[in-house]
Amino acid sequence: METIGSFLSNIIFIISSALLYPTLFLLVVGFFYAILCLGGFASEWMERKRNQPIRNAQVAVLLDRPESGLNVPHRLREVLKQLGETAASPIPGAVEHLVRQTQIQWWKGIDRLRLLVRLGPSLGLMGTLIPMGTGLAALGQGDMGRLSANLVIAFTTT
Repeated sequence: METIGSFLSNIIFIISSALLYPTLFLLVVGFFYAILCLGGFASEWMERKRNQPIRNAQVAVLLDRPESGLNVPHRLREVLKQLGETAASPIPGAVEHLVRQTQIQWWKGIDRLRLLVRLGPSLGLMGTLIPMGTGLAALGQGDMGRLSANLVIAFTTT
């Protein structure tokens, strides 16, 4: 019975040790994606701060002439341009289809960020606990160098 327990614990130890580098890689990728999203947020915030709120009369002008000199965020300008082109379409339901497609496109961008927000804490916990396990095994063998290296990894991924 003891051999089965040690065999299973060795398998778990090997699996968790093998997951360390993919976890670190995903943490680095997630960090750079978060920085990219932060830059996009800052850009959109500055664009919104620069532009004035849009009035209903301005929307009508933008639908007729999308290239008018009104200060409108570029994403909204693109959608209004497509909306103006689609409104003249003889196809029934074309405007609703455009609105749905735009909504889906914007939700997909948000979903990637939501996935990062949900996975980040799990990856951080894995990046902390996996080196702790190998560090404790190194401590049991008296290898202080490996213990300190694993503790550095554990605390930097938190």
